[in-house]
Amino acid sequence: MKRRLKIGVIVNDGVHYFQHKVLQGICSCAEEMDASVYCFAGAALKDPYYYRQNHNALYDIIEPGEFDGIIIMAGVISPFITNRELLNFVEKFRVVPVVSTSVSLPGIPGIITDNAAGSTELMDHLCQVHHYTKIAAIRGPENQEEARARFSAYKEGLERNNIPYNPELVTMGDFWYFSGADGITTLLDERKVEFEVVFTANDEMAVGAIKELKRRGFRIPEDVAVCGFGNTFEATTLNPPLTTIVQPMYDLGYTASQTLFKVIKGESVPDNTILPTKLVVRQSCGCSSLLVENSAINKIIITSPPESEYKNRDTIINELIDHLDINRIGITRDIAEKLFKYFLDDLENNNEFKLFLNFLKTIIYSGLDKSIDIFCFQDFISELRKQILHFRFESSQYICAENMFHQSHVMIHEIFILDARNREIERQKLNQIFTYLTHSLISSFDVNEIIDLLADHIDEFRIHSFFLSVFQRINSITKLLKPPDKSRLIFAFHNKKRIPLEDYKKDFTTFRLLPDNLLLNDRRYTFLIEFLCVREDQLGFTITELDPKDFSLHNHLNDMISSSLKGALLLQEINLMNTELEQRVQQRTEELHEVNIELVTALNELQSTQKELVEKEKMASLGGLMAGLSHEINTPVGICVTAASYLQSQTSSIDLSIKDGTLKKSHLMKFVETVKEANSMILSNLKRTNELISSFKNISADQSSEKKRIFNVKDYIKDVLLSLRPRLKKVNHVISIHCPDDLTISSHPGAFSQILTNLIINSLTHGFKPDEKGSIDIEIKIEDINIIMTYSDNGKGIDKNHINKIFNPFFTTNRSNGNTGLGLHIVYNLITTTLNGSIVCTSEAGKLTQFIMTFPLL
Repeated sequence: MKRRLKIGVIVNDGVHYFQHKVLQGICSCAEEMDASVYCFAGAALKDPYYYRQNHNALYDIIEPGEFDGIIIMAGVISPFITNRELLNFVEKFRVVPVVSTSVSLPGIPGIITDNAAGSTELMDHLCQVHHYTKIAAIRGPENQEEARARFSAYKEGLERNNIPYNPELVTMGDFWYFSGADGITTLLDERKVEFEVVFTANDEMAVGAIKELKRRGFRIPEDVAVCGFGNTFEATTLNPPLTTIVQPMYDLGYTASQTLFKVIKGESVPDNTILPTKLVVRQSCGCSSLLVENSAINKIIITSPPESEYKNRDTIINELIDHLDINRIGITRDIAEKLFKYFLDDLENNNEFKLFLNFLKTIIYSGLDKSIDIFCFQDFISELRKQILHFRFESSQYICAENMFHQSHVMIHEIFILDARNREIERQKLNQIFTYLTHSLISSFDVNEIIDLLADHIDEFRIHSFFLSVFQRINSITKLLKPPDKSRLIFAFHNKKRIPLEDYKKDFTTFRLLPDNLLLNDRRYTFLIEFLCVREDQLGFTITELDPKDFSLHNHLNDMISSSLKGALLLQEINLMNTELEQRVQQRTEELHEVNIELVTALNELQSTQKELVEKEKMASLGGLMAGLSHEINTPVGICVTAASYLQSQTSSIDLSIKDGTLKKSHLMKFVETVKEANSMILSNLKRTNELISSFKNISADQSSEKKRIFNVKDYIKDVLLSLRPRLKKVNHVISIHCPDDLTISSHPGAFSQILTNLIINSLTHGFKPDEKGSIDIEIKIEDINIIMTYSDNGKGIDKNHINKIFNPFFTTNRSNGNTGLGLHIVYNLITTTLNGSIVCTSEAGKLTQFIMTFPLL
């Protein structure tokens, strides 16, 4: 059996009308050549619309060696990239014959439409027929070759008609509907310019511009005229219909396919094949309907033309073909000759044009099956009517001929209405199926259930074959940077029936598209391959066998499948992970139990150790106070001992003087003075000692007790400072107390003294440099039922990276000097636990550290 050729097609979204028509041409030629077509419908390279960017990765699964040749629709995939980037993209496919459409590339045969000619004809029509001078333009992407050609024709048309170019009247577009509406917004709202007509680079932007203008209350074409490029189906159905340029989209695809087959066979082809474009004048530019005008009864009908104007049959047929390019509507020369013959036979035999009308009806329905614009047949009848008036026959037959032409127009219109109704009924049926299937799919989170739903309804979409494969990856949550090497087929519907997958459960190589031996080479295929994506997540891909005229069906179906499959795969992955997690939990329960016991024991030990350290820190603080107190008491007690010892020696001397009778009054008076002085010295130093002991007794008793008592705050602060005197006398800092003299509270004095002691020690240790003279301020005030105690020093401050850690246990920046990091932790616990308050620290490097403590008055 002869091997069947297989060609690949790279396209940006086969749903769009332009791509759809080009694909029809490609597939028609491939059908004639008995070749299979694999169409990869991705997105424009570097598409700015984020939700489409991942569709570009579809091109990564194309293995050129799998195909005999590749057609690249370069014009639609390259609006957002440079020529260099396009060449780099195309280069990897050149291991097989390649043909490009719409963009000429070095070394690659190109099928190019003559964008400049049609645009030139349109500009001359706007300037010379309508005399417009304020012509705005919504141009296409700067990087796109066709867009550049159309814009150049716009500028040359202005120059040719002596109209100055005004850049304020030009906005940038990207060939999409929304950029047409955005262009109108820019012209009217941002630039506030006046214009009479809008020249758009394609029909889709023209539609967007018209709808935006109508939304703002503009009439088309009375207030603003609009024209486009492409002659899409929507251009004919707008109100008013769009004046545009006929782009030979079907011929573009057919010629590209034809050229590729020639290259595969080794035949020579031109570097570029240029296809003509043609202006189609409709009402959106300001013209009246040509169809209506051509239907008017002319005086020539009832009067014979001059002898010189008569034409023979061949001349009429040739002029019909030359004027209408009837190949575009599927009427060959043979068909045109047959139509003309039937017309003459009916006219001569007076049989009410049954032969002509029946044959015309057959041709029209054949054209509808090929998605040919039905209004082209109206143009054909109008032109035939013009030509037939110059054919010699009886003048009495003119009226009969005119009736036939009128019947033809009515029949075409009737067929159009019936076809539109049938399409609408079909669309409603499909919408019902889509709606039902959508509701069913979105409510399903099981992959098998989704597959069963597809199996039940896939044939209702006129799909011959459908294959669904998912990418193999670590898990459903993993984001893919590029398609993986392996995929798995999870659903196969072939030749209108579901295929069991018992023999295809293994992973297959992704670029092979399907598992080996799944398809037999018994017939040709027309496949559409598209990614399944949810935003940036690539799930897999579908392969759909469709009739070329039904390419647009795949888009909604893929969206539905993508959304439901994403949820199902994610749930499947979660269930799998849950099962594995349950198994792991079950296997490690005993280990975790033992670990928990060890952790609880360690935690208890840690808490006990921490408590011991905190208590030791408190006792160390008391020990420090005791050491300082001992040093302070040594001096007054030593003075008392010295004074008492001196007094004792003087007393002995007086006693001897009394015994030996040598005592004089002057000696006695001097002794009395000595006694007074010594007594005063002893008394004052003993009093000072008593104050120190009393202060230490109160402070140490309070710090070792958690009982509440009533005390004067200011006096107590002084006692605390007195207990710290041994430390404070070694430095030059000034401590200021701002507190009402009569402020008496019932609280925990031990906590109070411990807080002040630790804050002051913290300032002395960390806040000031050696030999630095600083200041410490302690402020106490009452607000409502709370005491606000503010402690601040003007030392070096606290590093901003440490400010959130200072109350953590064992945190210190000076551990090398014996600091434990528990001082401020004790302060925090005393404030929040013992006093039921709060503490906040703020610091500014080199200027200030401040602690604000708030706790209840009672």
